[in-house]
Amino acid sequence: MESTITLPGIELEPKPLAEPRPATLAAADEDLTGRERRYRPIDRGQTVMHPVDVEHLLAEDDPARHIWELLGELNLSRYRERIRAVEERAGRPPYDPRLLASLWILAYSQGISSGHEIERLCHYQPQYMWLTGCRPVSCTTLCEFRRIDPEAQRQMFAEVLGVMMDKGLVTLERAFQDGTKMQACASADTFRGQEKIEAKVIEARQWIEQLEQQAQDGEKPSPQKVAAAKRQLEKRELAREELKKLQAVKAKKNKGPESAKVSLTDPEARMMKKRHGGYEPSLNAQIVADGEQGMVVAAFLTQSASDAEALIEGIRQTETNTGSKPKQKVADGGYATNRNAAETEQMGVELYSPPGDHAARSVAACKRWKIGEAFRPEAFQYREAEDCMVCPAGKILVFGRRCADEKTGEVRYSYEAKPADCQGCPNKAQCCPLNKKGRTVSRAEMPPAMARLKARMNSEEAKAIYAKRKQVIELVNAWLKAKLGLRQFRLQGLIKNGMELLWACLAFNIRIWLRVRGTLSPAPPG
Repeated sequence: MESTITLPGIELEPKPLAEPRPATLAAADEDLTGRERRYRPIDRGQTVMHPVDVEHLLAEDDPARHIWELLGELNLSRYRERIRAVEERAGRPPYDPRLLASLWILAYSQGISSGHEIERLCHYQPQYMWLTGCRPVSCTTLCEFRRIDPEAQRQMFAEVLGVMMDKGLVTLERAFQDGTKMQACASADTFRGQEKIEAKVIEARQWIEQLEQQAQDGEKPSPQKVAAAKRQLEKRELAREELKKLQAVKAKKNKGPESAKVSLTDPEARMMKKRHGGYEPSLNAQIVADGEQGMVVAAFLTQSASDAEALIEGIRQTETNTGSKPKQKVADGGYATNRNAAETEQMGVELYSPPGDHAARSVAACKRWKIGEAFRPEAFQYREAEDCMVCPAGKILVFGRRCADEKTGEVRYSYEAKPADCQGCPNKAQCCPLNKKGRTVSRAEMPPAMARLKARMNSEEAKAIYAKRKQVIELVNAWLKAKLGLRQFRLQGLIKNGMELLWACLAFNIRIWLRVRGTLSPAPPG
């Protein structure tokens, strides 16, 4: 169809009318049938250069900013004493210890313990880019800093606790302690006995001798190979020393020193029983947490699977880190020993740890021996003047032997009846049906410190205090393993693994501080 427009004095050419637009999307699709649609291209292989405003990478309340500010309040002079780069002298300047410590604390707080992963994150993750100023830090530098100075790290840990005490987040009114097994950086297949360890020591020495002979013959070996040989010899000699310690422990417990084995990879690790069965190379991590906000006030490693020996050390390390001892100490029954009860009293610390339930063990023993309730040990009377026991039927039980419990300090005295008295007694079926010789009964004398601890734990107040243990220390251990990822150590050796544990605990404390400031959620225990 064509139309003609006529104006006075002007004649226009007729033009066709525009085609009508499709009324629906379906009509549009039909109209584009056979045509290839166009999109904005995506080129992921290209290199893009664009400006980055580093300061605005993070929000004002981001945790990375607060970690940087907190470490700025600390005295890191022990780390800085190792730095030799100064103004107006040649040499490449190193990284500021404040930066390296901030990176590790941020990483551990996020469950990252790998130097390679931190280096990778520095290239694109805003928090790490902000800390480094978009200049990534190498994995070698990070890993060397993590293990460089144990004393400097302990000083930093103590200073952070001092800041938290000033803010009222650590009070030391009550401290909780518990141990948790953490897997060592070693395999069970690396454990060897004395004969094979001695052979490995000889093999390492021969390797060093060969390298020395090559150097004398003019074939100078590489410095890396010489250093590797020396490290190998040092580790194998350490394994031999650790084996001697373990043999002495087994000999003391009459378990056979010839069965002792240690790892060639991490000689200071020990085979420990796992929670759900089986054994694996582990170290016992002892954690002491303050009751106010659950902050860790002490953390250290032991080679013993038993927790009992670490209680006093936990109090001492708490005092070293904070300057004072806790007023009350709460721990599970594994710490309830006579030594711990006596030493905590001398130190002025009130201990809350449930001793073993002798009454429950006595009931269980009576059930095994099918002894009736009327003839349990409490039914027998003790005559102090004659040092004997009298049974319900009036028969005399004379003193037999004395034995002491090394753990609790409890002394037990056993008394035995004459076989003839029991054989003709009408109560034998209920008193000692399975004992052919006659009835034996024992009485216990508990040391004064343990007796006072037991009396204290029987009170309702002590039970309420002990019930808070799960809310604090067990939750701390769960966070360290489940949230911060510290289930297995990456380093080797008691000192280095202890430093790794302290880094994780330092990150945990700062997480609580951030939570209190309202800049981090979800929260650790509080």
